[in-house]
Amino acid sequence: TGVDFAAVESSFPAFTAELLRRVDLLAIDGFLKRASPFAHLSAPELRTLAAQLTPVRVPAGEVVFREGDAGDRFYLVVTGSVELSRGGSRLQVMEAGDCFGEVALLTAEKRTATVRALVDTGLLCLEKHEFEQVVGGHDALRSQFREFVRIRVGERVAGSIVAVDPLSPLMP
Repeated sequence: TGVDFAAVESSFPAFTAELLRRVDLLAIDGFLKRASPFAHLSAPELRTLAAQLTPVRVPAGEVVFREGDAGDRFYLVVTGSVELSRGGSRLQVMEAGDCFGEVALLTAEKRTATVRALVDTGLLCLEKHEFEQVVGGHDALRSQFREFVRIRVGERVAGSIVAVDPLSPLMP
């Protein structure tokens, strides 16, 4: 006999919500393994990271953040595309698998570009303290992001990357 999922959902809404949450986490975990700077993390680290990421939908034309804003999140593009611009000039278009937002988080400087969705876009965002914990715990990941910063804004800024201490958020 077939299962009537509508009946299960109405009878057990908490179960259904948890099932959907786990399916979403599996999808995020799969994305991280395939198309992200975090692909080389261990399976338990990826699961933890997947649970920390927040999905965000950005309508076409909407600004994610502006040049000069304080850096508070890191972003991964899951679907769609965004345009990075500085001083009104297009720098780069980013699509699924690309990431942005690390420059301000790693250098303690303001956002160096404006990011706007070119089409309806799905992002995953990671709060600053969570990003610092993940990057701070992995030398290879820190080197990879240092290279991203060097490519995007130059050697001078890359040299000013703040040492990320994974314990600092836990200490008074």
